[in-house]
Amino acid sequence: MDHIQRLNQTIDYIEANLDKVIHLDLLAKKFALSKYHFHRIFTALIGDPPFRYIEKRRLSRAATALVDTDQRIVDIAFEYGFNSHEAFIRAFKKRYSLTPSRFRKVKPTFRRYDRCPVGDIQLKLQQGTVKLEPDIILQPDITLAGLTYCGQKTDEIFKLWQQFWSMVGAGQLELPASRCLGACLHDIDMRNKEVFIYYAGFPAPSRDNIPKTMKWTTIPAGTYAVFTHTGPLSEIEQTYDRIYASWFPRTGNTPTMDLDIIQFDHRRINPTQNSLIQILIPIQSE
Repeated sequence: MDHIQRLNQTIDYIEANLDKVIHLDLLAKKFALSKYHFHRIFTALIGDPPFRYIEKRRLSRAATALVDTDQRIVDIAFEYGFNSHEAFIRAFKKRYSLTPSRFRKVKPTFRRYDRCPVGDIQLKLQQGTVKLEPDIILQPDITLAGLTYCGQKTDEIFKLWQQFWSMVGAGQLELPASRCLGACLHDIDMRNKEVFIYYAGFPAPSRDNIPKTMKWTTIPAGTYAVFTHTGPLSEIEQTYDRIYASWFPRTGNTPTMDLDIIQFDHRRINPTQNSLIQILIPIQSE
C-alpha cells in the first residue's frame, strides 16, 4: 500500500467535499485502514487529527470568502459544511477571536490554513531513539494478566503502572519472569475521539496466585514489527508518532489489529532516564 499516495487522494476528497458531511468511516475506508489506524497515520503525517484538519480548512476558506466577497455570512456557513449559522459563528470566533461579521468589517491579516499535500517523509529524531528497521517476528499468542483502564485519559496509564508496582512492592504480586507487557486496544468513539482499553501486566499462562483485581486477555498470534525505544518513558509517544509518520508510509506495511504492545524488562526500566522498551505492532507485510 502506498500510504502517501492514498493520503493525498484522501485530502483531495476532503477538498472536494468541504461543503458536505464527511464521515471518518468513509475516509478510513478510502484509505483501506481501520478508523483508528487511519486517524493515527493522518495525525502523524498532517499534524492535526482528520476532523480538526477539516474544520481548519473550512474556516480558512470561509475567512477568505468573508474578506474577498460580499456573500452572505449564513450562505458562507452552509457552503463550508457548518450545519447552522450559530455553529459557524462559535467555531469561527474560537479560531480567529472575532465573529464573522466583525472579521469582515476589520479585514485583519490572517494566516490561511492551506491544503496539506504530503511528500517524502524523513524520520527526524530529537530526543530518544527508535530503531529504524524493526525486527519482523512471528509472535505466538500470549495470555496476559493485567490491571486495566478503559477510557480516553492517557495519564491513567502511568497511574495503572504505579498501582502495578505498588502491588509488586507490597508482595501482593510475584512476577513469574522479568518481562512485563502493556497492551493497548484502540477504538474511535462517536465523537471521533480515541478511546482505549489498556492492560498493565505480564504473561501468565496459569491463573495460580494471580490477584482477583487483574483481568485476562489473549494477545493473538501474528506477524509483528518490533521497534526499540531508548529514552525516557515520557518520550515514548514521540516514538509512536515517528513510527506512524515514517516507517509505515516509507515501507508500505499495513497495521492490522487496533492493538499495540510494549514489552520491557522491569529490572531495566527507569521513568526519568534511558529505558529500553520494545514496541510491538501487528502488521500485514507487503
